Amino acid sequence: MLSRRLNRRGYQSVVVDSGEAALDYIQSHQNVALVLLDIMMPGIDGIETLRQIRQTYSRNQLPVLMVTAKAQSDDMVRAFELGANDYITKPIDFAVTLARVETQLAIIKATQPVPQPSEPKPQAAELNRDVQPLKAVDSPPFGMQPAAANISLVPKTAFSRFAAQRYQVQYFLRQEPLGPISIALDKHTNSLVLLQTLRAYSPDTADLLKRVMEKETEKFEPLRSLFPGYTYGQVDNTFYIIHGLGDTFNQDQLLQAKLQTPWPIESVLLLMDRLLEQVGIFHRHKQVHAGLRDDSFIQSSSRENLDQSMVLVDSGLGKRVMIGVSQQSAEYRKQLLMQRDYQPLEQRIGRPAMSSDVYALGLIGLQALTGQSIDQLTLPTVSGDLQWRQFASIPEAVGDWFDKLIQQNQGKRFENAMVARTALRPHLQPYLAEPG
Repeated sequence: MLSRRLNRRGYQSVVVDSGEAALDYIQSHQNVALVLLDIMMPGIDGIETLRQIRQTYSRNQLPVLMVTAKAQSDDMVRAFELGANDYITKPIDFAVTLARVETQLAIIKATQPVPQPSEPKPQAAELNRDVQPLKAVDSPPFGMQPAAANISLVPKTAFSRFAAQRYQVQYFLRQEPLGPISIALDKHTNSLVLLQTLRAYSPDTADLLKRVMEKETEKFEPLRSLFPGYTYGQVDNTFYIIHGLGDTFNQDQLLQAKLQTPWPIESVLLLMDRLLEQVGIFHRHKQVHAGLRDDSFIQSSSRENLDQSMVLVDSGLGKRVMIGVSQQSAEYRKQLLMQRDYQPLEQRIGRPAMSSDVYALGLIGLQALTGQSIDQLTLPTVSGDLQWRQFASIPEAVGDWFDKLIQQNQGKRFENAMVARTALRPHLQPYLAEPG
């Protein structure tokens, strides 16, 4: 039923009858764009199939959505720990399922390399792409005629007419469950802003989103001065959070753009000192940021000392609103649980702490230290601990300090950024000593 409906919407879907068949198909066909995977199947189950897929493909390379009648939280947590992108329970709401499929495909589209200016600009018809969602189910396969894809995979920014008149998106950062985060030009002030869109799934949830937004904004008041030009507003069922960025920006300024190759150990430790100092401002006000990522920081100047010029530009307010809403909405709860990357488990179930920020900063530091992607660093292991030391050779004491940042058990982590920074000082001091 789901496959037929996807076909009618322009996708080419292929149904297989077991986990082994799904793995064989993925291995022999390079154009599989997304997998819809049932847990209960003949042969190896969906969880084991997912685990084997993730040995080859990251979440960004091949999205996997679990489609199953099993709705227990343990199953959901297990699937997300192994790298599922989303989890859909039966009976299936096709409109919601289609939206989630399109969201995952849009994220892939948005993260693909941008063509160089010398390349010919694609015609409108070329914006569409043939995709093959693959569904492994507990029913016999059936034949289907291929259908040409006719759905644009450009991320849907859901701008209202009012917002579109004022803001012009310059650079798409990422897609969050409630909407995209972008760098945009404010045409009224001719300056660049960080623009986050928070979209209610339905009119019924708009009031809930508004209440949580107002509550979180009030709590955020002591920190507003850290984000020049900060404001937020509402148009119909869509909310906007805006931070000023200044007059110029290019994507090379993102810390994210500088983490493709390993940094020297002294640069990594200096970076961690700087990031912990900035997040410590939140923690001294007893506030959790909750939205720390490698694209939350930009280089504020052209100084050669990159670690010292990195500045936090995302207030995390959008993520905190998402967490607040998730406490009163099962749908938002599932969306939050779906997000792994920089979020430890306690944050994904709606209970962030200052040590959750410490965890996120630890992962950013390990990206700089190892040159590995966040997907590689957070690959699931039997023990649950992150296996990163194989990618870096550093003093044992420094490795132990990093381990205490990223403990899965939050009680074993540094309590906050100030404590972590104090513990960093003995390791950083030799690199700060004057020469001679």
